[in-house]
Amino acid sequence: MGNAMTDLDHHIDDIGAIRAMMERASKFLSFSGLSGISAGCVALAGAWVADRILAAGGPAGSVVAYLFLDAVLVLLASLGLVLYFSWRLARRKGIRLWGSAARYVAFALAGPLLAGGALCVIVYARDLAWLIPACTLLFYGLALLNAGNFTFGGIRTLGVVEVILGLGAAAFPTSALLFWGAGFGLCHILYGILHFRKYER
Repeated sequence: MGNAMTDLDHHIDDIGAIRAMMERASKFLSFSGLSGISAGCVALAGAWVADRILAAGGPAGSVVAYLFLDAVLVLLASLGLVLYFSWRLARRKGIRLWGSAARYVAFALAGPLLAGGALCVIVYARDLAWLIPACTLLFYGLALLNAGNFTFGGIRTLGVVEVILGLGAAAFPTSALLFWGAGFGLCHILYGILHFRKYER
């Protein structure tokens, strides 16, 4: 009886190990909660700068140029911080950052984000720039929903929230910057804190 129980325990351990290996191969598990927190802080800073630019006014061309520069800096800083903290977590776990699971996530994100970027260019060209915050939130949310199958389940919840905020930004354009700051700033910070407490403590 004792040997049978021992064999059963070994089989359970083996099944657990195989399951862990399959999960690591099929899901991107190197996302760090610190990535979300830092990206959210950068987004809030960018939203504050955008608000100051709009409040200062000036020639339309200059305002657009400064807003574009602000958006590019926020994007680059956020991507850099996400990659850094994810790389650090992957190294700590002893896994590859750019494995097959990371590629699945990247491809899942790419389609909606590229479509959203193209739509932003179109609405700007049509003098509908007030829709850009809504478009970025909506398509970012759709990208997260698309990528949720290849990483932590909470990403899908974040995606739903981003879509809702995007619809709010479209419905209330005078408050679009607030919706944008809430989506890319506060929601990322909150998700990052919850993720860190659940998976990294």
